[in-house]
Amino acid sequence: MKYLSLASLCSTILLAACSSTAYTVDDGRKVNQQLLSNIKLYGQGERVLRPAIVRSATMNDQQCAKRWELPFSVASSYLVEDKTDRVAWVRGLNVDERLTVVGAAPASGLAIGDKLTQLDGYHTDDSEKMLKKLEALREDGSAFPVVTDKGKTITINPVQVCRGLIRLAPPTAPYSQSFHWEKIVYPLEIFNPALTEDEALWMVVWGQGVSEEGGTRMKSYAAARWVIDKTITVASLAMSGGAIYQAGKAASTQIMAQASSAAAQAATNEIAKQAATEAAKQAAEAAAKAYLEKTAAEISKKVATQTASTVAESYIAREGFAVDLMDRVAATSFDDADAWAYTRMSQLHADQMSGASLHYKLFSHNYIHNPFILDKSRLDSLNSFVKSKNGEAELKSVISGGQKDNIPLLVGDMPEANPVKTYEDTMLPAATTLPADATHALLEMPDAGK
Repeated sequence: MKYLSLASLCSTILLAACSSTAYTVDDGRKVNQQLLSNIKLYGQGERVLRPAIVRSATMNDQQCAKRWELPFSVASSYLVEDKTDRVAWVRGLNVDERLTVVGAAPASGLAIGDKLTQLDGYHTDDSEKMLKKLEALREDGSAFPVVTDKGKTITINPVQVCRGLIRLAPPTAPYSQSFHWEKIVYPLEIFNPALTEDEALWMVVWGQGVSEEGGTRMKSYAAARWVIDKTITVASLAMSGGAIYQAGKAASTQIMAQASSAAAQAATNEIAKQAATEAAKQAAEAAAKAYLEKTAAEISKKVATQTASTVAESYIAREGFAVDLMDRVAATSFDDADAWAYTRMSQLHADQMSGASLHYKLFSHNYIHNPFILDKSRLDSLNSFVKSKNGEAELKSVISGGQKDNIPLLVGDMPEANPVKTYEDTMLPAATTLPADATHALLEMPDAGK
């Protein structure tokens, strides 16, 4: 047994100190400044969110579905093809091709910048495989050892949190955001102002609230989408062998009339087949789109109050094209998530007005492309909820930044002279887009129901 331990120690030392792999270093070259800025913002978000995620586990809520989470997050430039963009990752977050810690709870034993060389005894220079291994270890929920590039072995203890894992938009698409009962993706703009620990905790608990309060609606929609997708697929196959196929043949009548050889006839048949397939595809897509839009609208009407519908419409108006149909359904639960988070913040001995102070900080900086901006109908809903708890006056004061006139800052009050940049203004050119696996802090969960 001692022999095995010594062998393991020697292996660890060799992996940590004698790797022949050459990793990217900052050679001082000019990099994309927008990408560099977004990378830094991404790291800032991970540093404040990861401790908050672990803190949320102490709530031990018996009324929510649970998932396993890690007390740290990592990033890697392994899948980044452009060398200059890899340099930007090193310069912005000290992240190279290895799994690099970018966020960690104080008690995790890991520090920002640590490189992970072994995961439960597993090692490969392929960081994509290392990420998959880390995901599997997280899903298992059992304690496991990791080894850093300095040869230090640390035991990691996953924690159980309410479902609704929090992830951040990639630096190449900083305004990306999405809502699913398994995973919530936040845009990077919310980390521009300096946030308190309680405000970061509100972000985490609120996201869990969206999953808990809106999960049934989103699952109903996903089930309807799955059924119609399957139906459309079958319909497409049937159509391609029937009327649409005949339409495709008719469209090539002129070519057929001119065909005098077997080869030409075969080519014409292939043209007809392709036309039929494309026509079926277009018909299927159009039918699916119409059905899904109707489904989302019906779900909102049946399960959401008028206030929830208004909240969803306001969010959609602010986000525009960035909101897909699943997000439309999720947005009907935003006001419920506000109340859910307000209650849980008390259980965590945190400031229940953190959602209001977060709104004030973001709005006063013109950062309104995110779900933490409280529109009037949403504020009214939250106000009604806290009124019974004697929190009405405090809510009004905090959300207005303590102004003497106590006028809440809400969407619609934004000065026209200080316009907010559009998504197109802040997106990086397609040439600099990084693969999602290389830019997310860690462990994308498969979108169940999709």
